[in-house]
Amino acid sequence: MTKYNFSRYNILIAEGDDIAVYNTLGNSLAVLSHDEYDFLEKIVSEGVPADLEASKLDFLDRCLINNFIIPVDADERERIKEKFLSVKTGKQSLTMTILPTLSCNFNCNYCFEGADKKSSIMNAKTQDGVMHWLESNCTELQNLNVTWFGGEPTLGMDVIRGLSRRMIDLCTKKGIAYKASIITNGSLLKSENMDAFRECRISWIQITLDGPKDVHDKVRFFKSDNRGSFDVIMENVRKYQSESPIATTFRVNVDSRNEAQCYRLIDEVARELKGVKNISMYFAPIHASTTMCKHVSAYTLEALHYAEIETKLIEYAYKNGLCNITLPPHLMGVCGAAKENGLVICPNGDIHKCWETVSVDKYKIGNIADEKFNLRDAGKDWTSWSPFVEQECLDCRIMPNCMGMCTYRFLFKENYSGNSALTPCPSIKFDLENRLRLYLKKFHH
Repeated sequence: MTKYNFSRYNILIAEGDDIAVYNTLGNSLAVLSHDEYDFLEKIVSEGVPADLEASKLDFLDRCLINNFIIPVDADERERIKEKFLSVKTGKQSLTMTILPTLSCNFNCNYCFEGADKKSSIMNAKTQDGVMHWLESNCTELQNLNVTWFGGEPTLGMDVIRGLSRRMIDLCTKKGIAYKASIITNGSLLKSENMDAFRECRISWIQITLDGPKDVHDKVRFFKSDNRGSFDVIMENVRKYQSESPIATTFRVNVDSRNEAQCYRLIDEVARELKGVKNISMYFAPIHASTTMCKHVSAYTLEALHYAEIETKLIEYAYKNGLCNITLPPHLMGVCGAAKENGLVICPNGDIHKCWETVSVDKYKIGNIADEKFNLRDAGKDWTSWSPFVEQECLDCRIMPNCMGMCTYRFLFKENYSGNSALTPCPSIKFDLENRLRLYLKKFHH
């Protein structure tokens, strides 16, 4: 007789007279009646009877497919590990973050890169080095994913234009799929730059907001004249979305100074950009993650408190058409820093694994001009770390979603301060049940 166990990654939620079951490994959610769940408990305790009727066999199959129950000899951790290693070690995709400059026209007080950023722009020799390295390492590539970052990357538009053309030409010649995005403060998204974005195949833009206009402008202002940037950003987005829309996401940074004002921000964005499509919003806690931003540690939020705030903000943004409600994503911790085929290139050609370290020379793993540089060997300190060596991760029910969340947080935990130093775990862990209830509510269960 076949024997089954309940998955270790099941999360149960009372949903009226029913039971909602979310499985983090299968990323599946179902609402079961008490009779259905009692049937599963009987199967787990007694096995599958030989004369089980067809309808119950079909139900059992669906529960197996969704990973709610598993064969007794199944090793779920090994299954997760195989998936993790497959993504981490894959050679078919390259994640490349390029910083045309570290310079910025803002001076945000929580910036993990610090206030004294180098102002140089990536020169032609370094750009040639980027292309030479890429040409030498694209034999097995099927996908090239480029993120433009800074400083403020649009201060180096000539670099973005020049390198984009060359990378696109190379990918076209080699049959490699090319995809690009940009993380920007949104202040320089004028028509000429937006035309360049389209030529450079930049298909997604992230812009940071720090609250409604009166709050945002006190934090994110122009260095040149202390002028606030909120109105400039809104006008830029309105204009380019009306002319040639590009998917745009607002990242809202949250700390103790602006947490109560984020609802007003949602109201303002909904009003300012009424009728504008291709825009969305998400929320992220401010971390004191480097020595350069240690001074903001007093404003960082405790993890549980932030998680509760985030769920409420997501719901409010959803009601205003600025946010979708989805199940938690998978493999959040397998970013470019954790992948063997992931790198960050600074304006001077220095190579890092994570953009959190770009202002600290001692963390670089090489330079693009070094003919002997081998990404996989140089980045081993990063890629050898695994959540499977952390007992807290091994015992966690959201491990399939999280995968450690952030390699940097484990390797350089001593750089964190304030509430940011208390846990490496993502906010979803601390308010998962309410987040799932929100998802169920969306579908009127």
